[in-house]
Amino acid sequence: MNVWFYPNGNIESINPQDCGAADGLQKKYYENGALKSQTYCVLGARVTYIEYDEAGHIIDEKLEPTEADIERARKWGVDLSKRDMTLK
Repeated sequence: MNVWFYPNGNIESINPQDCGAADGLQKKYYENGALKSQTYCVLGARVTYIEYDEAGHIIDEKLEPTEADIERARKWGVDLSKRDMTLK
């Protein structure tokens, strides 16, 4: 787990990892503390995500894994259907 901070002490990002690769729910924040993005990663690859502007409006999102995401995970022995990829 990596947690990065801005110089003002606010959290910049929270990044769970597995063997050095991003794995699980990653969160990034603006310097003012507002949520910037939520990304679910598997084996270092973004599978689902929501990105926000500083006012909290959604500016981009991908809520379901693609077939390519599912196949990539399967090649590494990960069954995405058994993972809770809910962005909270």
